[in-house]
Amino acid sequence: MQRMWFLLLLMMPILANAQLAPSQQRDAFKAAISAVEKGKTHRYQELKKQLQDYPLLPYLEFELRSKQLVGLNGRQGIEVLSNFSGGPLYDTYKHRFLKAMGQRKRWQDFLTVSKEPPHSTELKCYYYRAKRSQGQFELAWQGAEEVWLTSRSLPKACDPLIREWRKAGKRGNELIWERMLLTYRDRQGSRLSYLNTLLSKSWRDRGDLLVRLYRHPKEIRQRSTIKRHKDYGVQMAELALKRIARKDPAYALKQFPSWEHALGEQRLATLRYLIKYALADNLWNERIEAYMVEAANDELIVLRTRQLIADADWKAINFWLAKIEDTGASSWRYWRARAMDELGLTEEAQAELQSLAQERSFYGFSAAQQLGLPYQLNQELPTIEPQLSQQVATLESVQRIDELLALEWYEEAKREWRWQLLRQDKPTQQAMTQLAFQRGWHFLSVQGTITAKDWNAVPWRFPDAYGDDFAQFAEMRSVDDTLLRAIARRESALYPLARSGANAYGLMQILPSTAKQVARQIGAKYPGAKGLYQTNYNIRLGSAYIKQLLERYDNNRILAAAAYNAGPHRVKRWLKQSDGRLEMDQFVETIPFRETRDYVKAILSYQLIYQKLDDRDAVLATDTERNRRY
Repeated sequence: MQRMWFLLLLMMPILANAQLAPSQQRDAFKAAISAVEKGKTHRYQELKKQLQDYPLLPYLEFELRSKQLVGLNGRQGIEVLSNFSGGPLYDTYKHRFLKAMGQRKRWQDFLTVSKEPPHSTELKCYYYRAKRSQGQFELAWQGAEEVWLTSRSLPKACDPLIREWRKAGKRGNELIWERMLLTYRDRQGSRLSYLNTLLSKSWRDRGDLLVRLYRHPKEIRQRSTIKRHKDYGVQMAELALKRIARKDPAYALKQFPSWEHALGEQRLATLRYLIKYALADNLWNERIEAYMVEAANDELIVLRTRQLIADADWKAINFWLAKIEDTGASSWRYWRARAMDELGLTEEAQAELQSLAQERSFYGFSAAQQLGLPYQLNQELPTIEPQLSQQVATLESVQRIDELLALEWYEEAKREWRWQLLRQDKPTQQAMTQLAFQRGWHFLSVQGTITAKDWNAVPWRFPDAYGDDFAQFAEMRSVDDTLLRAIARRESALYPLARSGANAYGLMQILPSTAKQVARQIGAKYPGAKGLYQTNYNIRLGSAYIKQLLERYDNNRILAAAAYNAGPHRVKRWLKQSDGRLEMDQFVETIPFRETRDYVKAILSYQLIYQKLDDRDAVLATDTERNRRY
């Protein structure tokens, strides 16, 4: 948030009920925020007088009260919270207040505001510590057990609770063991070793064995040593088999017969887990085939079918897809039709493709292209009552969002929007989404369709966001602007401040390392990772990068999109593995990474949708892309 004084405001007289223009109100608001941060309370009060009708007054109050919360008691905390009851600031302020009370052990003030256990683990520990201070020991110990049973590390706020719980004799070996099992499953080796030190001497051999099986899971072959621990040994065997399967599924399946009878009710789930990793590792043999007869479910059938697609084994594809339960999935309807066509069952294949071509999906579009039929968007906007549209436009939350966007406080706007959407019925959600679309709140329009599940509201799902920027760089790079828009829509849902778990930034989700390299290549300055939040700059680099990939792959969007998502080095490896054996649809469906597989399908589909919405000539895949061998 930009915090600064504005010369105009310093010079203007402060009148209690002065009516300011919107731009002046925004300047006054930012100046008031700055005054709060600098502790200039008198200046803040002067500016606040001009903002009594300003939609973001609660945000101003929030900043002030956040500075004062340590001096409040529980009753006063509730009074302050009442000012924020109509939006997301309520939860944020409540969290801050409770944390401050917990840190200072002001238990009565904490419980005055929090009548029930909070959701946050940290606050939950404060809550049960507060209950213990009131003598409610059994409730406190129940809470301690609840927070204890996790694979993750606990916040420091939980240490006193866990310590008193242990002193009360409530944390026995069984609970330590149960947490060790959770930690093993979540692959937290260091924490597993630490928890083992908490076991009593009588349990230490068992704990040592579990730690050893974590480090060396193939020691599962030492069956007599493990079985000596009876039911606990079976638990260890199940975990070790699954751990082995992630790296050496063939060995896990080899060891499975020695344990399958002991596994009891966990036998089938464990077997399916092992088969899943075997199929993902492209394994198939008589043992797996025999197990599949018993264990096959949709997940395993899908994995097996992908193996067969790569081998073009159409008879086996038809056999397995006949067993799938999710018969409505467009992908498997397409591949069954493809298999039937290859097997000479032309009439049945054509009927399935005709039906599939009516759908808006990658394989629906693929079927339409194969049959020479028009692509179907199946768009249908919901009917919104005029009165409801008017009501939504006057909501205080909508007015706040309007101002937050004007200030470019996108994160706060997104939080406010989501908070409101989740508390409305579907007609109101639809009216809000319509309003967002009409006002050009692009990422909020997309979020609205997701929340309301309005999948057929295609224009709202795919708004023409940042059109001038995309057009500018599309022309500069000689790239279709609908491709750039499709990438941005898939990458960030058009949210300019998006940041992924992989540390990709902005509209087109660019890694800082990639951005730095591309900026150097095109002679642009690189202002650092946060500069990627600037939409024009992000599109400038993203368009340059996808252009480089298109040139690298002879304008093949399938390969360029896969490389944009997973990296050119992986595309190189996949092409080497397929060695020119695969047709386009086979290659796409057998991309090893699910994320990349779905990404490529989405980019081609989204570009087609944008082309159709713009009334342009649309094509899912060019002849060159379709005719290439991969």
